[in-house]
Amino acid sequence: MEIVVFVLLIVALTALGGILIAQQPTRKTAKMLPLVISVGTGLLVSLSFVEFLPHAFEHQTEFTVPLILAGIFMVIIGDKYIAPRLMRRHSSHCSHHSHANTEGHSLISAQAACSSVGCLIVCAFFDGVQIYSGFQLGEHTGLLVGTGLLFHTVPEGALAAGMALAGGMSKGFARWSSIFVGGAILLGAVSAALFGHYMSFETYVLPFASGVLIYVALGHLLPVSIQTRYGLLGIVIGSLSLLVFQHSHVH
Repeated sequence: MEIVVFVLLIVALTALGGILIAQQPTRKTAKMLPLVISVGTGLLVSLSFVEFLPHAFEHQTEFTVPLILAGIFMVIIGDKYIAPRLMRRHSSHCSHHSHANTEGHSLISAQAACSSVGCLIVCAFFDGVQIYSGFQLGEHTGLLVGTGLLFHTVPEGALAAGMALAGGMSKGFARWSSIFVGGAILLGAVSAALFGHYMSFETYVLPFASGVLIYVALGHLLPVSIQTRYGLLGIVIGSLSLLVFQHSHVH
């Protein structure tokens, strides 16, 4: 029951964050996003090595390492091939709904905005897989994963709306972009639950989810967070928060 409530909460907050940004974007909000994301990054990086990988190898089989690699490469494939094709069919739709900003030009092209939103949707799907997998390792781990992803997905919904607006899209398109990101999280969690129902979670789903988390945390979030102001501080705060949670849980 906890996982259902938590997933729905994250989905709702992710969509709501984007809707609010689309409705009334502010520079102050934009400045806060990098720090919030970096805190979530630190938490997720630590979780991948403290919780996911140790549990994956605790039930190690001949499929463990290949599935971890499959999780890593699946995210890469999703970014490089699935996301562009996902939004390419909507490129004319994007151009149709684009409009010049107050200065007479958009900050980025409509096609670039659509591709960015597509990548966020694909990443959100894998976030849903991670949330389900975290709760299967225990309520405590699930809450930690969910909290880390909450710092990641809510700004992700806001980022989707912001990218749409930067591409000259309408506020309506920006709102729907964040809603699609939230829906992808739900779809990812449901898909992982279905696979976990028909096959062993420890043998198949957990190693795959570990690979996904490793690449998302180290390949997507960490490089971006390090480049932002106070990004390293946020990463350290996120990592230390996990250690505090772990210590309090043990005692």
